Amino acid sequence: MENTEDLIGTEAIEKIKNLLDNNKLAMMATKLDGMPFSVCPMTTQEIDEHGKLWFFTGKNSEHYRELKRDNELS
Repeated sequence: MENTEDLIGTEAIEKIKNLLDNNKLAMMATKLDGMPFSVCPMTTQEIDEHGKLWFFTGKNSEHYRELKRDNELS
């Protein structure tokens, strides 16, 4: 059986940082309001003190337009 923990606050952020030390790749999903949604591999640039992940993408990319649209829907 898999060992799991429920972490919050600083403990959770430190756990995420440790996981990202070993793997910088993340899959970012967009167009979540319908099927099929879109998934794009992204390289993690930073995790800030609040646990927010930072990525770079081009403003002219389809992925950027999808992110902007999703943000307007929420």
